[in-house]
Amino acid sequence: MVRCWVSWWAVALLSGCTCGAPQTPKDLEHAQVAVSCSWAAKCGLIGKSEEAACRAGADRSLDLYVLPAAGGYDLQAAVAAGRVSVDGAAANECLDETKNRLCANAWATPSACGRLYVGHVAIGGACQGPLECAKGFCQLTSTCAGT
Repeated sequence: MVRCWVSWWAVALLSGCTCGAPQTPKDLEHAQVAVSCSWAAKCGLIGKSEEAACRAGADRSLDLYVLPAAGGYDLQAAVAAGRVSVDGAAANECLDETKNRLCANAWATPSACGRLYVGHVAIGGACQGPLECAKGFCQLTSTCAGT
């Protein structure tokens, strides 16, 4: 039994496992808050006793100001509609790299964090933002929708 478990983990790690990966933008943003506050405590930017307050405050701000259609674009709705999805492997890699980055690299953004979303709208399809496009870019019009 142990051999099977070890083999499964080896395959999962080598294949870019999406095990436990955030599936929605909300889950992803809250996971990023958790690792960022943990990193800040590890590096002495906040006290270890302040980590929970860091998470609570940042989570509250996300829910109030960032996630509800930030800038008029509703990423949650785009995911729900199937125009965009969270790349689980990139999300796990981004979170791991953020959590494990050196304290001296406070402003470094892990490269995987730039690949968090996958667009599913084909060229010529209706899009509402650049994350939705499978290839190319979203040519927005003055009415906010584009192709």
